[in-house]
Amino acid sequence: MATLERHVFGRRTEKLPTVASELRGDADATAAQAEAAKKKRRERAARKAEEAPSREIRHAVPAEERYCPACGSEALEPLSQGRTSVLYEYLPARFGRQVHVQEVLACTCGRGVVTVPPPARVVDRGEYGPGFIAHVVTSKCADAMCCEAGWLMDERTAWLMGVA
Repeated sequence: MATLERHVFGRRTEKLPTVASELRGDADATAAQAEAAKKKRRERAARKAEEAPSREIRHAVPAEERYCPACGSEALEPLSQGRTSVLYEYLPARFGRQVHVQEVLACTCGRGVVTVPPPARVVDRGEYGPGFIAHVVTSKCADAMCCEAGWLMDERTAWLMGVA
Protein backbone atom coordinates (compact mmCIF):
# COMPACT_ATOMS: atom_id res chain seq x y z
CA MET A 1 0.00 0.00 0.00
CA ALA A 2 2.85 2.39 0.87
CA THR A 3 4.43 1.75 -2.53
CA LEU A 4 1.21 2.61 -4.32
CA GLU A 5 0.73 5.79 -2.25
CA ARG A 6 4.30 6.82 -2.96
CA HIS A 7 3.76 6.23 -6.66
CA VAL A 8 0.52 8.22 -6.78
CA PHE A 9 1.36 11.04 -4.37
CA GLY A 10 5.17 11.15 -4.62
CA ARG A 11 7.05 13.96 -6.34
CA ARG A 12 7.66 13.40 -10.03
CA THR A 13 11.27 14.54 -9.75
CA GLU A 14 12.00 11.52 -7.58
CA LYS A 15 11.71 9.33 -10.69
CA LEU A 16 10.10 6.44 -8.89
CA PRO A 17 9.89 3.10 -10.60
CA THR A 18 6.50 2.00 -11.79
CA VAL A 19 4.37 -0.16 -9.55
CA ALA A 20 4.53 -3.02 -12.06
CA SER A 21 8.33 -3.02 -12.05
CA GLU A 22 8.40 -2.97 -8.26
CA LEU A 23 5.99 -5.90 -8.12
CA ARG A 24 8.11 -7.86 -10.64
CA GLY A 25 11.20 -7.32 -8.54
CA ASP A 26 13.19 -5.09 -10.90
CA ALA A 27 14.46 -3.27 -7.82
CA ASP A 28 17.45 -5.61 -7.69
CA ALA A 29 18.50 -4.61 -11.20
CA THR A 30 18.06 -0.93 -10.35
CA ALA A 31 20.11 -1.35 -7.17
CA ALA A 32 22.83 -3.15 -9.15
CA GLN A 33 22.92 -0.29 -11.69
CA ALA A 34 23.13 2.28 -8.90
CA GLU A 35 25.96 0.35 -7.25
CA ALA A 36 27.84 0.08 -10.56
CA ALA A 37 27.45 3.83 -11.15
CA LYS A 38 28.69 4.56 -7.63
CA LYS A 39 31.72 2.32 -8.16
CA LYS A 40 32.49 4.05 -11.48
CA ARG A 41 32.25 7.51 -9.84
CA ARG A 42 34.63 6.44 -7.07
CA GLU A 43 37.12 5.00 -9.56
CA ARG A 44 36.99 8.22 -11.60
CA ALA A 45 37.48 10.33 -8.47
CA ALA A 46 40.43 8.18 -7.38
CA ARG A 47 41.99 8.46 -10.83
CA LYS A 48 41.58 12.25 -10.84
CA ALA A 49 43.08 12.45 -7.35
CA GLU A 50 46.13 10.48 -8.49
CA GLU A 51 46.49 12.67 -11.60
CA ALA A 52 46.39 15.89 -9.57
CA PRO A 53 49.70 17.75 -9.44
CA SER A 54 51.41 16.65 -6.26
CA ARG A 55 54.18 18.04 -4.13
CA GLU A 56 56.10 16.03 -1.56
CA ILE A 57 56.83 17.72 1.76
CA ARG A 58 59.33 15.96 4.04
CA HIS A 59 59.17 16.39 7.82
CA ALA A 60 62.37 15.51 9.70
CA VAL A 61 62.66 14.67 13.38
CA PRO A 62 63.94 17.80 15.17
CA ALA A 63 67.47 17.63 16.60
CA GLU A 64 66.24 17.95 20.22
CA GLU A 65 63.99 14.88 19.75
CA ARG A 66 66.63 12.66 18.08
CA TYR A 67 67.15 10.26 20.99
CA CYS A 68 65.80 6.82 21.87
CA PRO A 69 62.87 6.98 24.32
CA ALA A 70 63.92 3.59 25.77
CA CYS A 71 67.69 3.96 26.34
CA GLY A 72 68.42 7.65 25.60
CA SER A 73 70.94 6.84 22.85
CA GLU A 74 71.36 9.18 19.88
CA ALA A 75 72.32 6.36 17.48
CA LEU A 76 69.15 6.37 15.38
CA GLU A 77 68.77 4.96 11.87
CA PRO A 78 65.88 5.35 9.38
CA LEU A 79 63.35 2.59 9.94
CA SER A 80 61.51 3.00 6.64
CA GLN A 81 60.86 5.56 3.93
CA GLY A 82 58.57 7.34 6.37
CA ARG A 83 54.91 7.59 7.18
CA THR A 84 52.92 9.30 4.41
CA SER A 85 49.68 11.24 4.54
CA VAL A 86 47.87 13.01 1.72
CA LEU A 87 46.29 16.46 1.98
CA TYR A 88 44.34 18.08 -0.86
CA GLU A 89 44.82 21.81 -0.99
CA TYR A 90 43.44 24.65 -3.09
CA LEU A 91 46.11 26.85 -4.57
CA PRO A 92 44.90 29.94 -6.45
CA ALA A 93 43.26 28.80 -9.71
CA ARG A 94 44.03 25.09 -9.18
CA PHE A 95 43.84 22.20 -6.79
CA GLY A 96 46.89 20.26 -5.70
CA ARG A 97 47.85 17.26 -3.66
CA GLN A 98 50.43 17.52 -0.90
CA VAL A 99 52.11 14.29 0.19
CA HIS A 100 53.55 14.71 3.68
CA VAL A 101 56.31 12.23 4.57
CA GLN A 102 57.15 11.94 8.26
CA GLU A 103 60.61 10.64 9.12
CA VAL A 104 60.66 7.45 11.24
CA LEU A 105 63.89 6.60 13.09
CA ALA A 106 64.75 3.42 15.02
CA CYS A 107 67.39 3.10 17.73
CA THR A 108 70.21 0.62 17.30
CA CYS A 109 69.21 -0.92 20.65
CA GLY A 110 66.05 -2.18 18.90
CA ARG A 111 63.63 -0.96 21.57
CA GLY A 112 62.88 2.65 20.59
CA VAL A 113 61.28 4.35 17.61
CA VAL A 114 61.04 8.13 17.05
CA THR A 115 58.56 9.68 14.61
CA VAL A 116 57.83 13.25 13.63
CA PRO A 117 54.32 14.34 14.63
CA PRO A 118 51.96 14.70 11.67
CA PRO A 119 51.27 18.17 10.28
CA ALA A 120 48.36 20.08 11.82
CA ARG A 121 44.98 19.64 10.12
CA VAL A 122 41.81 21.68 10.18
CA VAL A 123 39.70 18.56 10.73
CA ASP A 124 41.07 15.49 12.53
CA ARG A 125 41.79 12.73 10.01
CA GLY A 126 40.49 14.99 7.23
CA GLU A 127 42.10 15.02 3.83
CA TYR A 128 41.41 18.63 2.86
CA GLY A 129 43.62 21.58 3.76
CA PRO A 130 42.58 24.98 5.07
CA GLY A 131 42.79 26.61 1.64
CA PHE A 132 40.51 23.97 0.11
CA ILE A 133 37.93 24.27 2.90
CA ALA A 134 38.04 28.08 2.77
CA HIS A 135 37.49 27.97 -1.00
CA VAL A 136 34.46 25.65 -0.67
CA VAL A 137 32.88 27.66 2.15
CA THR A 138 33.49 30.96 0.35
CA SER A 139 32.07 29.74 -2.94
CA LYS A 140 29.04 28.24 -1.19
CA CYS A 141 28.31 31.47 0.69
CA ALA A 142 29.03 33.65 -2.34
CA ASP A 143 26.39 31.65 -4.19
CA ALA A 144 24.02 32.07 -1.18
CA MET A 145 23.73 28.32 -0.77
CA CYS A 146 24.47 28.10 2.94
CA CYS A 147 22.76 31.31 4.04
CA GLU A 148 19.24 29.86 4.02
CA ALA A 149 19.48 28.46 7.54
CA GLY A 150 22.04 30.79 9.06
CA TRP A 151 25.51 29.27 8.84
CA LEU A 152 24.41 25.70 8.24
CA MET A 153 26.19 23.97 5.42
CA ASP A 154 24.77 21.31 3.15
CA GLU A 155 25.32 17.99 4.93
CA ARG A 156 26.96 16.45 1.83
CA THR A 157 29.52 19.26 1.75
CA ALA A 158 30.12 18.96 5.49
CA TRP A 159 30.60 15.19 5.15
CA LEU A 160 32.98 15.67 2.22
CA MET A 161 35.24 17.88 4.33
CA GLY A 162 34.93 15.74 7.45
CA VAL A 163 33.12 18.42 9.46
CA ALA A 164 29.96 16.39 10.04
